[in-house]
Amino acid sequence: MPSDGRTPPVVGWSLAVAAFAHVAYLALLITCDALPVVPFGFVPHFDGRQVTVEQVQPATLAARGGLRPHDRLRRANGQVLEGRVDWQRMRVQLDPSRPLELDIERDGHPLKLRLPLSAGLGEWWSEPVRPGLIAFRGAEVIVLGLALLVAYRRSSQPSALLGAWLLASFGTLSVALPGRMFFFWQELPQPLEALLWVPFATSFATGPLLFAFFAVFPRRALSPTNLAVSLLPGVAAVGWFVFVGRHLNQPLGAATGLPDAIPWVFATWCFYALAAIGLLIAQHRRLENLTDRRRTGVLLGGLGTGVTAGVAFLAIYKLDEGPIFGNPLLTVLALGWLAGPAAFAYAILRHRLFDLPLIVRQGVRYALARRLLDALIPLVGALLVIEAVLHRNQPLSEMVQARWWWYALAVLALAVIRRRREHWLAALDRHFFRERYDAERLLQSVVTQIDRASAFESVAPVVVQQIDEALHPVFVDVLRHAPGEGLFTAATDSAPRRLALPASLAVIGVLSVLRKPLAISLGDTAWVRHQLPLEERTLLLERGVELLVPVFGDDGRELPIALVVLGPRRSEEPYNTDDLELLSTIAQRLGLLLARSHGDARRLAECDSCGRCFDEGATLCTHDGDRLSVRPGSRMLNGRYRLERRRGRGGMGTVYEATDDVLDRKVAVKVIREDLASTAFGRGAPGRVEARFRREARAAAGFAHAHVVRVYDFGVDHERQPFLVMELLEGETLRQRLAAGAPLAPQETLLVLRGLCAALDAAHRRGLVHRDLKPENVFLQQQEHGFITKVLDFGLARAFAADWPAAPGDDTKLTSAGLMIGTLDYMAPEQLAGDVVSPSWDLWALAVIAHEMLTTRHPFRRTVVVGNGLASTIGDVTTGDAVSILPPAAATFFDAALSSDRTRRPPDPMAFLAKCEEMLA
Repeated sequence: MPSDGRTPPVVGWSLAVAAFAHVAYLALLITCDALPVVPFGFVPHFDGRQVTVEQVQPATLAARGGLRPHDRLRRANGQVLEGRVDWQRMRVQLDPSRPLELDIERDGHPLKLRLPLSAGLGEWWSEPVRPGLIAFRGAEVIVLGLALLVAYRRSSQPSALLGAWLLASFGTLSVALPGRMFFFWQELPQPLEALLWVPFATSFATGPLLFAFFAVFPRRALSPTNLAVSLLPGVAAVGWFVFVGRHLNQPLGAATGLPDAIPWVFATWCFYALAAIGLLIAQHRRLENLTDRRRTGVLLGGLGTGVTAGVAFLAIYKLDEGPIFGNPLLTVLALGWLAGPAAFAYAILRHRLFDLPLIVRQGVRYALARRLLDALIPLVGALLVIEAVLHRNQPLSEMVQARWWWYALAVLALAVIRRRREHWLAALDRHFFRERYDAERLLQSVVTQIDRASAFESVAPVVVQQIDEALHPVFVDVLRHAPGEGLFTAATDSAPRRLALPASLAVIGVLSVLRKPLAISLGDTAWVRHQLPLEERTLLLERGVELLVPVFGDDGRELPIALVVLGPRRSEEPYNTDDLELLSTIAQRLGLLLARSHGDARRLAECDSCGRCFDEGATLCTHDGDRLSVRPGSRMLNGRYRLERRRGRGGMGTVYEATDDVLDRKVAVKVIREDLASTAFGRGAPGRVEARFRREARAAAGFAHAHVVRVYDFGVDHERQPFLVMELLEGETLRQRLAAGAPLAPQETLLVLRGLCAALDAAHRRGLVHRDLKPENVFLQQQEHGFITKVLDFGLARAFAADWPAAPGDDTKLTSAGLMIGTLDYMAPEQLAGDVVSPSWDLWALAVIAHEMLTTRHPFRRTVVVGNGLASTIGDVTTGDAVSILPPAAATFFDAALSSDRTRRPPDPMAFLAKCEEMLA
């Protein structure tokens, strides 16, 4: 076979011809069954070289033609009768258009009888053996279909092709040659007539093929020489039967002189069947591979069932001596052997097998549950029918009137079932296939995270972790190609050194050609095992490698730049097509990330006057002609977001209007301040703070609210600079509105506060605290009839807070000298003191903002001293300069809302809003 596992053309054509021959042969057998000759009505008895009439059934052709018991049959249609083979020759060449001419001897006197014949579907339809024949031939059609499937799916594996040949012998088996067989055979074109001798021989080679198959599957048990010697008796038996078949196809006339070959063939079958079972049992005890042991267990179960049914069939047939399928028990036993072919096909086709109890238990539970849901509507309908039948003598109007509640419930049940049936079926699928759904969601999320990542090294551990959670392999890792060392080495710190793979492996060359995942199964059903060099097979076996997923860059190199390596799944289930497609997508995204993260560092040119952005190399603004300033960073963030114009700067960073090249839409991108990012990312382990930023940004992105700016995306570019992608808003910040110097009207203030309080209340319920609420982070989005309040930068302060633990359960505070996130004028006393994060921080800032909107002034004079720490003096609100312009009710409210005693403040944002509405009424 070719090293890539493809079937050579000569083998493909040979399989096609063999498949055609077997299908044609089975069609011939079915034709003989469907167009039978009317029964003769007598039973011939074979004694030595004499054929006599044993019994004549009344009202049959024989009885009407004058045939009597003990008549000796000399000739039939000119065929001399001296034994069973002579009688078979006459039967298989019978022409129903001519009467059956019998030369008999009765009491020493010769007689001639003519029995008129008829044949066709009508005769078949009236035969008592028809149901048994239909069942038996239907089973053979299924088995032959399995044979073709195995040959097609495993055409590159010799042992599987032998199994397909064995299944084909099961699928064309005939306990006895059907009548008129060679009559139809001789009418076929000569090439097809010659071709049918192959399946004819195959159909009587079941025993030797069974033994040969178990000698090589699932592991080779006999050497080729020993196997050939062992098959000699079987080859002789099959050859003898083909020899007899050739004589049966000769013109009628002289006696054949051949003994009956059927007993010899059956004896050969039994001998080889017992030898095959013994060989399989010996293999089962010797095998160590769990899948191979399960495979032999399936074969033993199927073979035991089939052989038991076959032996019982032959025993009852010999005792009964009636028509083969006239006895219903014989029909059932004849179908019992179907267990054997089904077990063979399952064992050959399945890459890895499970325990049978698990398969049966899960399959039956799912099937019963689904059938129950499917049967609900017919069940309710049947109850209505039964109700109508039980009261059929009662008028319909009286029935409905007497039991209206029953019919109302039935109609309601039908409506509910019809409406909810699809939902229930989907829930059932989720229950039984929840692991598959969860795995697909996890792998799809990996793709999203890779697209958002800025560096291969930072995302590789995430890829490994989530593939492990989704597919549960024994191990998984990402290996990168190190050209200088000629190795693929682990890209994650936790990966064991044993997973390094030489780049010179032959399987790497195969991956370079296929450019798709490759299952390196070490079982007999995988072509890779037979094609790889011995030392390479040993290496992969020691590593336990089951699946290799290549990662290619966009530089045109043939060799993969990385590999995703997986061991077998802990459940022993093979990786299916959906798994391979998702893993291919992950590999494609990793390749793009590698290409992106290895690009040269670029710089962004920006106009200080108008804020427009340009690529590196531009020196003058095309809009106003001013000279451009250059800063580190790329204009294109992660290959997707192109910065167009600076919209503003804040305490956390700079906001740009940008274009999302993937979705072709305008967005706002907030690039975190360079000094803040470098200070934050400089502390702790590499990738630790990036992961924290991603976690908080993901939480902010998942917080959707009408009064919170929507976060579309987030990431860290190759300069390790974090950014957020948000919806682009038109309008102004609250700070810009207050800069005009005039306070907001009470109704306008309430409009802003309603949006703010609604957003904060929803956030606090989710456990989110803003930490840096101020007028700069309150945006008044312009609309056709006024504005709507939007809160900016949710979660951003938390991502860079110096006093926030790096991971859940980690009480270590990441501190950095001089780094404090938040705006001093809006920080609550407990926030300044470094207390545990609390929603009261946001409520304090909310009260300060409300005071500013009503007065345009800050409610306090603060004195800040920077020494060993931070300190501030907070005066009483009633003594502040701004108090004189507030009415007494408002002064009382702010005195409580801005009290250093948290118990005096409103407990939550909605309570704060209610007090404000009462104050401004």
